[in-house]
Amino acid sequence: MIDTKNLVFIYPRYETPFVVSINPNYSKWMDRYCTQWAVDNCGQMGQHNRYRRAIENSDCGLFAAVTYPGANWHRCEKLMKWSLIFFICDDYHDICIDGNGHQIQCQLFWHELSEALDTFLMPRYYSRQEWPVFVRAVQQILREIFFDYSPQQIERSVNAIKNYITGNVGESEWTDHSINWDNYLQARLGSVGGHMALQFIEYAKNIELKDREWNHPFIQLLNRFVSEEIILINDYYTFRKEVQENNDNFYQMRHPFALFVTNDGMTLQEAVDKVYEMIVHKDKQIIAQIDAIKRCDQLRQGLAVKEYINGVNEFLGGYWRHAVTARRYHGLIFNQVLPPEGQFIYDSNKTIIKSIDEKHIHYNWLKSVPDNVQV
Repeated sequence: MIDTKNLVFIYPRYETPFVVSINPNYSKWMDRYCTQWAVDNCGQMGQHNRYRRAIENSDCGLFAAVTYPGANWHRCEKLMKWSLIFFICDDYHDICIDGNGHQIQCQLFWHELSEALDTFLMPRYYSRQEWPVFVRAVQQILREIFFDYSPQQIERSVNAIKNYITGNVGESEWTDHSINWDNYLQARLGSVGGHMALQFIEYAKNIELKDREWNHPFIQLLNRFVSEEIILINDYYTFRKEVQENNDNFYQMRHPFALFVTNDGMTLQEAVDKVYEMIVHKDKQIIAQIDAIKRCDQLRQGLAVKEYINGVNEFLGGYWRHAVTARRYHGLIFNQVLPPEGQFIYDSNKTIIKSIDEKHIHYNWLKSVPDNVQV
């Protein structure tokens, strides 16, 4: 039996091999502006001071600034709003209440969101007043993004977001005894939103891959590898949050550490080491796949493909940066950066990883902000 006082293990040393940067158009003003838009559109939960503070101090807008560092000011703003409303949808899924505060089945608002997405593929766009306000906000920000998209890109994006919805619905249908690693990975490939987020690289960089490029097996395999990588990175660093949200019950968790302990008889340390090894292996697969694309006669001449690959590199570096700094994952009182390795000590209020290297500066440079930031 594992209780919280026994949730002690060593995080092996890991640093991303990908580009880490931040969008120079990001500012504290833009963060406040986009966050206020999200709070205004988050529905019933926005009536609670605690939830408003959680959104305001979540670093969710920063996610777009570090994963899409090449977007211009206009597109950075749209992507920050998208990131915020995306995380709000995720919160509604976790607590399963509608825009009026009623307990619901998760499938209901996902169905409404799916209908809202369908409007982008129809001859006539429409919205429904009875949809929760956060669903209408998703539709609104996507409409603004899609003004800069071709019909082919709109269809790609809609399909990717629908795959995200399917993954979340799949997760909600799990029972206590139905999950193994393959089940988990398949659902998480949708619910983590990897393909959805990768498709927005086209928007951030103002490029358009031709259908034959986007659907090329090499690009699709790269997207699959990246989606698997962000599942692993997310779960590796957000363990504390998952324990806390499951009432400190390790065995209630839908998480790789718990799955490997429960299903494969591993110790907790062995499970952590297993996920670490999977991340390192996935890094190598991604780097090799990018090299394969660069050598492919059908792809290497495409300027959009080159920009897309650069965007993937930036996205992965930014995803790691957000994972080791975001208060959404590590607690509203967390104001540090996780060290590259160290001893995990469970605290329900914030993530604690005691650095093995006492001289380590905890990646303080990752907390720095661009010169243009307005106070």
